[in-house]
Amino acid sequence: MSLTIEERLAIIKGLNVRHPRSPYALAVVTAAGDSAAVDAGSSIAFVVNLNDQMKADVLNSTLLAQLDADASFDRQKDTTGWYNSYKRTLVTLGWVVKDFQFTRLEDVHNFKSAEELILQYAATYLSKQEHDLFAVMLTALQQPTNRGAAKLLDNSARVLNQTNFQAGVASVVSGQPTFKIGAYTCTATWTLEHAVFFELRPQLDRGGTIQFYAESQTMTLDDKVYSQIRTAVLEKLGHNAQALVDAIML
Repeated sequence: MSLTIEERLAIIKGLNVRHPRSPYALAVVTAAGDSAAVDAGSSIAFVVNLNDQMKADVLNSTLLAQLDADASFDRQKDTTGWYNSYKRTLVTLGWVVKDFQFTRLEDVHNFKSAEELILQYAATYLSKQEHDLFAVMLTALQQPTNRGAAKLLDNSARVLNQTNFQAGVASVVSGQPTFKIGAYTCTATWTLEHAVFFELRPQLDRGGTIQFYAESQTMTLDDKVYSQIRTAVLEKLGHNAQALVDAIML
């Protein structure tokens, strides 16, 4: 049964979100062409057909879902609880989203790095154009100009040898914001260098082991719903909408 707007607003009001004491400068994603941003533990590329409001809606709604899940579940140790909470909040905010059902990736030893593995997996759910943009985003994140965004992603998604992050491409389909999301979790026997960018084969050759899981789906945001709760989302996020979003220079 679909929630009413009043019910959605009540749920948003009750979400458990911590407010940072010192906000960073707001990173507004307003590039004229393709663009991208880190959104706490997510990295999202935007196809050129999204306008600035749609980009903000994708970022703010997925950020709120992450923060409420972070407050209730250990992001690295209880990924099932975390993703159930993440999905529940996304649905409240107007996203059409399925359960997250992860598959263990068994061929990790074939890849020198996690980036290589993620790029191959992303090819299973992105179009060629989207995958090209996705690859550009991952490359850009490793450049000195995006050091702040990379650090934000790492601090939000990784603790020592465990990581839980999302990465994908947002676009407009039939007038609605759509997010092709890849969700990734892993636990290794070594300390990971970064939430996304870390060695695989060299560590495995030295006797290390890793459990790497992934899931993908296409989520669609109902703008008729979100437009009526947008202000409540921003009020609930507070300074988090500034502190936990950083544009990626492509």
